[in-house]
Amino acid sequence: MAREKSKPVTSHDVERIINAKKEYPDAFEKSKAVCNKKKNFFKNEKERDIWIKINAEVIRYRMKNLGHEDVPMGSVDEEQTCLWMSKNQLDYDEHNRDAPRFSLEQLIMLSLPELHRIDLQGEGIRLNECKRICGGDES
Repeated sequence: MAREKSKPVTSHDVERIINAKKEYPDAFEKSKAVCNKKKNFFKNEKERDIWIKINAEVIRYRMKNLGHEDVPMGSVDEEQTCLWMSKNQLDYDEHNRDAPRFSLEQLIMLSLPELHRIDLQGEGIRLNECKRICGGDES
């Protein structure tokens, strides 16, 4: 299955970003400071590594259920593998969220179908929040 290419950035996009930065300079600085601050969700690196490995299993299960070809577990350094995606998710969570998408306890105690259901529910909540913030405007 071919990856969908992202849309190229247009001069209109660049103008919108520059104008927004001029109009709301404090907002950009605050968001940059918040996004760059990494949170620590685990007691040690071993717990973090366990989270990445179990979450990679959730990613593999989800992709299989969505009809994608079998994605290899790979490694955290090998692009487009389950472990790489899991590490990227955790990196994102550590910089942009108050908690990881799953707690370590959830990953250890819940089945893959239960974790998949929780993940889909969380996605729906995030999508609704984005729509609320954007006012439903998709332009």
